[in-house]
Amino acid sequence: VADVLEKADVSVTSADRVTPEPTAALEDGATIEVERALAVDVVVDGKGTTVHTTGETVEDLVSELRVATNSAVSAPMDTSLDGLDGRISISTPKTVFVTVDGQTHERSTTAGTVRDLLKESGVKLGVTDQVSAPRSAGLVDGMGLKVTRVSAGVEETVTEAVPFTSSEVP
Repeated sequence: VADVLEKADVSVTSADRVTPEPTAALEDGATIEVERALAVDVVVDGKGTTVHTTGETVEDLVSELRVATNSAVSAPMDTSLDGLDGRISISTPKTVFVTVDGQTHERSTTAGTVRDLLKESGVKLGVTDQVSAPRSAGLVDGMGLKVTRVSAGVEETVTEAVPFTSSEVP
């Protein structure tokens, strides 16, 4: 197959799909199919990369990346990759523990940042309220957040345990 492609001046990359395999022997009358890989810019949970895929739609790409099926994706799943404008953003589901007004709530979310999670959760922040992580910080699975209400002229110290898990990200 590789010899026939070379003689026909057809170049392929390792990301392209060639059927039969380039190392296969050919029989008379055989057909060689070449599916060109597309370079797609993808951001998964805030980390960008370029993926080479022979998939045709966003759904094919998401499946190839093996991200959770309930991830938030910036484009409809049936969008063609061929005419795609811009990058695809994917936010995978995370479990986050949010402590507000003395109550801890476990939230499953595809929000990308602390700000997005607070908005999604309906948490209204006062001008002086404090959050235990920057509002622009990306969320990670198992993260614990605490909202501290601050009122002028009132001083109160409360110590609360915030459930969390930690993991090392390579």
